[in-house]
Amino acid sequence: MPEPTKYEQSGQTKPNWVDISTLVVLTLTLGGVFWYAYEARTMNELTRRPYVGVELENTDRPPLQTGQAVRIPLHYLNFGKLPADARVMTAVVFSQSHLKSGPDFSESLEYHLLIWPPPILNPGDVFSARKVIEEHLMALDKGHEGGWVYLHVRILYGGHRTEVCLEWEYPTGKSISLRKVQYALCEDPATNYTD
Repeated sequence: MPEPTKYEQSGQTKPNWVDISTLVVLTLTLGGVFWYAYEARTMNELTRRPYVGVELENTDRPPLQTGQAVRIPLHYLNFGKLPADARVMTAVVFSQSHLKSGPDFSESLEYHLLIWPPPILNPGDVFSARKVIEEHLMALDKGHEGGWVYLHVRILYGGHRTEVCLEWEYPTGKSISLRKVQYALCEDPATNYTD
């Protein structure tokens, strides 16, 4: 008869590496399941809450007409699954000087808007507070000064914020009507933000 091992003499059992590796694999699997559930919950919350953005109807330069406010048609988009109860501030300005952060909201009205998720379209028109005066257009045509149109939109909803600032440059001279220029983002990165 074979000699008893030290484990058998002390009453202990020999470690079974199959049981130990099974325990390690099950622990790792359980950790993976918890991690997957956490990520799925996080993604579900991100897609469930409202997530608001702005889309222009036309990206070309807005037309300037003497005595008329600058008009920029746009749509408010909600990429989430719930409607957004939003406070919206908009500002459109024609400026003969370049602004880094676009116009402020000092001449803007704040209004309430319920922004629905797709398939409902949420259209809106943004108008400048001041009308374009003839001297601005004459200065552009004669090549004296250039100009810029700025659109600044701030949307506050459910503890979140979306802010968009766009600019269109108006060069001097007769080439203004020949060149189609699309918008650019304002220089200040704080004016283009979403959370």
